[in-house]
Order: sequence, then C-alpha cells, then structure tokens
Amino acid sequence: MAGLEAFALRQYPEGRRILEAAIAALPSEADAFRAQKCWLTLAQSGTEAARSELEKIGRKDTVSAVLMAFYIPFYERNYAEAAKMMENFPSADAMSYQRACFAVASNTVEQRRASFQATLAGSEEELAKPSPSSGILGRCALLQAALGNKAEAIRIARRGVELYPVKKNAVEGGGLLKILASVYTWTGEKEAALELLSDLVKMPNALEATELALDPVWDNLRDDPRFADLVAESAKPIE
Repeated sequence: MAGLEAFALRQYPEGRRILEAAIAALPSEADAFRAQKCWLTLAQSGTEAARSELEKIGRKDTVSAVLMAFYIPFYERNYAEAAKMMENFPSADAMSYQRACFAVASNTVEQRRASFQATLAGSEEELAKPSPSSGILGRCALLQAALGNKAEAIRIARRGVELYPVKKNAVEGGGLLKILASVYTWTGEKEAALELLSDLVKMPNALEATELALDPVWDNLRDDPRFADLVAESAKPIE
C-alpha cells in the first residue's frame, strides 16, 4: 500500500499526498490507489467523504472496494445496505471478521448461527496445530464470541496474542490485540476491553482515527466516559 507508514501512524495528510502522487504517476494502477485513498478518507474524515471517494473507483469488484462498500453503510448503522453489500463477498465463509461484526451489531447472530458453526468446524484442524495462522485464530475467536461462547472466544484470542506478539509482527500482532479487545467488548469484559484499547490507541497499525468513533463493534463501551477519552486519543497522529 502506498503511504503505508503514514497510514499506520495516522499521519493522513502525508498519506494522501503520496497516494495522489501515485495516481498521477501510474494511471494504469489508479483504481488500486483510489481504493487505498478511500480507506484513508474513511479513517480520517468518515463515511460521507469516503462514499464520495468510492464513486471515483472504476472497478468495484476488487476486495478493497467490496470491503469499503460494506464498511461505509456499516459504520452508518445502515444494516440493510451493509447486508446487501455482503452479497458481494467472495464466498459464504470469506471475510468472517466482517460477518461476525455485522451479526453482533445488527442482532442477527441466530440467522447466521449455522453458517458460523460450519466455519468453525472447518477450522478445527488448523486451529489444533501448534501454531495456527493468525487469520484462523482471529476468525475463530470472533465467531465464538458472536455465538456467545465467552470462555472459548477469550481463550483463542489470548492464544493468538501470545503466538503473534506485537514486538515480532506489528501488523498481525496489532490485529490480534484488536480482536481480543473486540472479544472482551462483546462478552461483557468492559474493564479488560478499555484497558487494552488504552494501549492500542498508542500503537501503529492498530486503530484508525475514526474507528472507535464510528465502528459498531465498540457500541457496548460508549456509555463509559473513559471510552470518549480513547476516541479523542485515537484521532491523534502517532509521533
């Protein structure tokens, strides 16, 4: 991703400058850079501005564009539109993170229970390995949390954090820490979630500037004044 370091550090003006230069210099790859610019715009300015950027992308069938078309209405709590955008996901078990988040936020877990259980069953062999992939660990933790299996969800999420520490892999480690925070949030462990988020807001690659403010994943924390402080902190660039 062009401007990856700037994006990771929430230094969005610099990231935008790099992406606009890339669009001008490499017109054959302009759509890929426009998709990245759309993500940056959502992170910096919110859904209305991101929707405007999405319209500028010629190809809407890339993974990045499909995900953006989902996240814009999802962040707006327009679950009917978000569900329609999920129809463009590659397969029934693809993008399990987004499917789990949608189910919890829209209170439609029961409608998706059989599908989630099938995905978990298909992941058992990989999960039983000494070092499962970070993707499998994150997927299974979130699906277990969505299904209400609190102890198993927390166990898997913590295992992921242990196997992929941030010090060794900032991207995978940060992603798994965020999943653990999500699991804590969904399973009623508010104190643990807030404590972990207080660390995540200071980490590169962990939280985008508007993520805590907009993402329904964190709605169970919004009545706590400490969460408002975290939203404010997450909007600041990381030096």
